Amino acid sequence: MPDISRFALGLRARLAGAVRQHPVLSIALALKLTTAVALGAVWQTKIRHSGDLNDYRDLLVDDPGGPSGATVKVTSLGTTMMLVDDGTTQILIDAFITPAGLLDAALGRPVSTDPDAVDTALDKVGADRVRAIFISHSHHDHALDVAYIANRTGATVHGSPSTLNIARGGNVPEDRLALLDPEKSVTVGSFTVRTIASKHSPNPMGGEGATIDKPLLQPAPISAYKEGGTYDFLVAVPEKSMLFKGSANWIPGALAGVHADALFLGIGGLGRAEQSFSKDFLDATIGTVQPAIVIPTHWNDFFCPVHEGVPLQRKLVDNTPAAFDTVLARTKADGVDIGLLEAFASITIR
Repeated sequence: MPDISRFALGLRARLAGAVRQHPVLSIALALKLTTAVALGAVWQTKIRHSGDLNDYRDLLVDDPGGPSGATVKVTSLGTTMMLVDDGTTQILIDAFITPAGLLDAALGRPVSTDPDAVDTALDKVGADRVRAIFISHSHHDHALDVAYIANRTGATVHGSPSTLNIARGGNVPEDRLALLDPEKSVTVGSFTVRTIASKHSPNPMGGEGATIDKPLLQPAPISAYKEGGTYDFLVAVPEKSMLFKGSANWIPGALAGVHADALFLGIGGLGRAEQSFSKDFLDATIGTVQPAIVIPTHWNDFFCPVHEGVPLQRKLVDNTPAAFDTVLARTKADGVDIGLLEAFASITIR
């Protein structure tokens, strides 16, 4: 990457000379060129994607075909949204497919579920037996499409009071709304789902613990999707279990005694975290849960449609290669397998 500051200094000197010779025209040109340089600097340091997934392509996994026997198939739909399928029953973790563009977020423009985008994605992964949707928290990149998907599938929505208000805004019937309760497990077909209280990654949009206190109707700006409390989900079937942790944070001791064969680990923000935070987070998750495999999630640019591929997060959001490298180092040290799922790719938990 070029040294932008050195380039800008040189350009400034040349513009000063031009202004002395042709004051009026040169001032206009100077303003345009200065703006171009400033925009280029913003692109390089903020808006550009933080890395290239091809650098980690040897970690990608995809098990085609459906689950068989005693296996469970987990399919990614981008960000933290996962379809969990035992061949008979399906559940969804989170509900976010509709792309909310970067400009929509920056300008506070209202957004709505895109039915065509959601239908296409759900059809592509064969989501035709969904009985329950579990929402880890109520930000748009976890819950934007929950009402539409619940109405399409007839699934019950399990979430915080804020999540249930998103569903109410989309006219999901009250008898298919279930409040998360960390004291009680939920049975859905052969799945047993335990809710574990957690925390959002540091400095969440809208503030930690901010809530949605009335039905949220679409269209609405993404800032309206308050966190509403954050949760992990331990999903178990006979002889195997999976922990879905959507955010890179934890409550000390919350995962004590929890074991999972597969850990779907949200790493959003980990690339910018202090080294001590990252170590403590991985101690509390990988070190405590002791999975056979870790599948990092929440690493793709959620402002891009999933059907166009899943580039890494933009620099203004996270340093995804640094997050990958931190988790890679830990899994290697612990002798734990690691895999990455692109959108619509699957992993079989045996």
